[in-house]
Amino acid sequence: RFYLQDAVFVAALEGPPGLLTTLDRAVRNPAFPLALGRRSCPPTQPLSLGLRTTDMETALRSEPWQASAHTREQYARRLGRERGLHQPLHTGTIDRAATIEDPHGDDRLQDAPVSFDPHQRAFTSRQVRHTWLAIPTGFDHIDDDQPHGQADDPDHDPFALLGW
Repeated sequence: RFYLQDAVFVAALEGPPGLLTTLDRAVRNPAFPLALGRRSCPPTQPLSLGLRTTDMETALRSEPWQASAHTREQYARRLGRERGLHQPLHTGTIDRAATIEDPHGDDRLQDAPVSFDPHQRAFTSRQVRHTWLAIPTGFDHIDDDQPHGQADDPDHDPFALLGW
């Protein structure tokens, strides 16, 4: 068994507004205690970040990085050291990996549940696209002396040379 400690994930759903409102209300006011896989793993942060009236990818790109303030500062210190600075570097965005359901996607996952019956659990496939999203870091101030072509450049693709 593997357990993640201090992990942060953001998941987004896209669909009819009525369904999303019902799901949001259910997560905010659950009938039973919520758990992440096991009852001994309750969520420590709110599970709903609210509803958005835009497409899913735009919503993910505009949602601030959910890492703790301590983790964001550690990132800024490490980024400053990597760039040869002797101080933290507070960037406006950070690249994060995302897997987005897309009928024209380049990958197929066999993880869409068809049946939750414990004796005949079944899954079907769905097409997905793997991408990187530049999301806001949430820093109170941004360092303006950042070299061009780094994390704040929306055209910067760190995997372009690998053909991804």
